[in-house]
Amino acid sequence: MGGFDSIPEAALMHYGKAFQFKIAEQYADAAGEALLAIKASPVPFLAAERLLASSYLAGGGSHDDGIKQLEKLTKLDPDDAGNWLRYAFHSRLKRDALFETAKEFKSAGMHREADGYFKRSKKAFEQARSRYIAFLNNYPDADAIIETIEQPLVVGDYIAEHETMDIQEAKFWYQTAANYDVSGLMTRLANSDLVSGDVSEVQAELENLRATAERKLALLENSTSANKPRNKFVERSMNQKLLINVAIAAIVFLLLCWGLYALIT
Repeated sequence: MGGFDSIPEAALMHYGKAFQFKIAEQYADAAGEALLAIKASPVPFLAAERLLASSYLAGGGSHDDGIKQLEKLTKLDPDDAGNWLRYAFHSRLKRDALFETAKEFKSAGMHREADGYFKRSKKAFEQARSRYIAFLNNYPDADAIIETIEQPLVVGDYIAEHETMDIQEAKFWYQTAANYDVSGLMTRLANSDLVSGDVSEVQAELENLRATAERKLALLENSTSANKPRNKFVERSMNQKLLINVAIAAIVFLLLCWGLYALIT
């Protein structure tokens, strides 16, 4: 899946330019060349699709562009759990922004839009969690694994900092990063299309990610405040919240009726 044998030379040329632009942090140019690479290939060019998503999210396009591209990647290659995790995370960020704006302006329309991103994010997190270990151990394209290797740590940080989310999920993602098989990944990168020559920097980065995850997991497990019960009410869709509020209102109404009846009789 990571090989470029079936990709035409013109597409590879654009991909090479996109890769260099990304390294130079010229993300709009990288996104443009990645798009040209995708269009020049008659077969799915997953490396270019991933590079396009990364370039969008780094500032080469709008956040919405990046989310849309990640959604496309989950359909093109559902076994790539790194894309599921990025899609879940960025959909969640979009939901948070819409939710805060909806509260400020009391906008039902924005609440519904935020609800849509909430549902997508929740489903994508479930997909990422169910696929991630197999992705790390069995996915044939080591480049794809390396491209999103920091994401479990980023997601763990986000969940740990948000008191409405399940703390066990933060621990899961920290533990996932803490369990990285660095030597195994380096072996698989030996014939990589992305990494060549001296790979010591890649190995050092992986070791650092693993060590950082181990420290964060230890701190989280020992944190009294982090392990207190969390308010998960907002971790529901708008319809679920509405049903809960209606049920509460119905109970209160019944209690009032019962109280009035008791007074009358």
